[in-house]
Amino acid sequence: SIIDQVSVKAAWASQFSRSGALDDLSFIQAEGDSMQPLIHNGDQLLVDTGVTQAYSDGLFLFFSQSGLSVKRLTLNPVTRTASIKSDNPLYEDFHDIPLDEVRVAGEVVWVGRTLVRRR
Repeated sequence: SIIDQVSVKAAWASQFSRSGALDDLSFIQAEGDSMQPLIHNGDQLLVDTGVTQAYSDGLFLFFSQSGLSVKRLTLNPVTRTASIKSDNPLYEDFHDIPLDEVRVAGEVVWVGRTLVRRR
């Protein structure tokens, strides 16, 4: 469901869409600390939801048993498997996952953070 809307210039946003379709881009808010130090609780993430298959190493939004999660993906083209990892070493990593079992909801293409809250 849509909670709020963010206005950005099309020229800025278009650089992040793999397909070129601005409708494929969505902002989401990070929750939790599993991707620290790169992504912090409350950070804004721009996700290209047009990317639904892992095509390279990177940060992706995944469908998981507990909902959606952002994790780092590493592909092994020889074995056609992937590793899905948290940046925070306190969280478990998953290795040797067959590519056809990796459920990608989008690719994280931008991270924004509030440095000072004024209220």
